[in-house]
Amino acid sequence: MLQFIKKHPKGSILIEAIAALTILAIITAISAPAILIALLTRVESKRISQARQLAQQQVDSIQQLLANSESYSSSSLPPSIGSTSTSNLVSAAAPSDISNCISIPCSTSAQAAIVPLNNTNFLIQTFRTTGVSRNAIDSTISSGSSLDVPVAFRLGVRVYGPRAITYFQKGGALQSAESSSSTGLQSSQVNEAQYPLATLYVNVVKSNLSKSQAAYTQLLTQ
Repeated sequence: MLQFIKKHPKGSILIEAIAALTILAIITAISAPAILIALLTRVESKRISQARQLAQQQVDSIQQLLANSESYSSSSLPPSIGSTSTSNLVSAAAPSDISNCISIPCSTSAQAAIVPLNNTNFLIQTFRTTGVSRNAIDSTISSGSSLDVPVAFRLGVRVYGPRAITYFQKGGALQSAESSSSTGLQSSQVNEAQYPLATLYVNVVKSNLSKSQAAYTQLLTQ
């Protein structure tokens, strides 16, 4: 029986292999940036979620301190910015010292502490308005006494990511407000290096006083 064998022209198999590899390389080159951006976006989203978690934890810890402690000192609270208004709280300067505060609360509003979460370091700045002291709502409490502590104030928390720590340590200046622009990979990385990933500004009131409502009302007028 005669058998007819179809043979490829000499070198055609090699050419087809090279063509296939070339096409694969082109597809990989086109898709790689999109894959990289997707991965980095996922990492950034995770860090933002962690930053919000840390910010909320700071708010919760201060609220618990006021609710559960019969006695606490001003030094147990975040540092005051020396003002009562919300506008001054929001515009408070970004951290300018991350070396001299190892635990929250820091001594001054210009300081921030490095706090680890799941093997990632974040930078946390906490501060408050002067607020309403207990003497202002209860005349039985002597002004300046150990019991004359803030019972209502506005609290600010800013959380910066690991890129911001590196950026600051290299001499960069951090910004106080979250960036309104996050378009593009490079822009997103710049934003994370300079701006907070999460910010919270809330009213905090010691709720277990007979005159807590009066303290809150006075806080709202400031």
